[in-house]
Amino acid sequence: AIPIPAASLLPIVLFPLSGVMDAETTASSYGSDIIFLFLGGFFIAIAMEKWELHRRVAIGMISLIGTSTQRILLGFMFATGFLSMWVSNTAAVMMMVPMGLAITSQIASALKERTLLVEVPKFEKALIFGIGYAGTIGGLGTLIGTPPNIILAAQMQQLFDVEISFFNWMLIGVPLVFFLLFLTSLYLGKFAFHMNIDAIPGGKQLIEKERASLGRITSEEKAVAIVFVITAFMWISREFI
Repeated sequence: AIPIPAASLLPIVLFPLSGVMDAETTASSYGSDIIFLFLGGFFIAIAMEKWELHRRVAIGMISLIGTSTQRILLGFMFATGFLSMWVSNTAAVMMMVPMGLAITSQIASALKERTLLVEVPKFEKALIFGIGYAGTIGGLGTLIGTPPNIILAAQMQQLFDVEISFFNWMLIGVPLVFFLLFLTSLYLGKFAFHMNIDAIPGGKQLIEKERASLGRITSEEKAVAIVFVITAFMWISREFI
């Protein structure tokens, strides 16, 4: 009947009035550090998406890893996985899919031999599946990577008085993400959709063109990057400092 954000505030009034819970206990539930951690993650993710900082990070990672078929697949998956550790899995995947399709379109136009054109759909499938899987895998890396992670942390604290810190989660989550991304890319590229061409004609130029289209880094991107780095550092080092 009313917007969800407004409905979420109704217990502050309704619980004390109906005798479900006193006002102090009800209000304190809204001050949980888990809630503020989640809110902080959302704020930073929205800022990154607004100024397209996540796009610059993704293209930088892809160009760094390489431009052979297997390396491009791995690059796209690592970029998607890294982004989905900090922004929503859906946002990371939806940003990477058009870039992946642009790469496969470039291959199709560059390959003149009809015998090699049959290889393009294989690579396209591997790339699209890889981006999708990487979005889910990357969400395992941090507490804010996907909602179930932080819900688990909150329940562990409330039910068993066990605190799962940001750093302790990443200690297991990040190595698991790296392992699963590498394993999945290997399976998709070498077994499920194996291609008979190693190098992608014009692949490097296309990635460089995408990079050039972003232009110079803006002051807004710098500001978001600084806030992101400082916040991530504070999240990770909170139990030590």
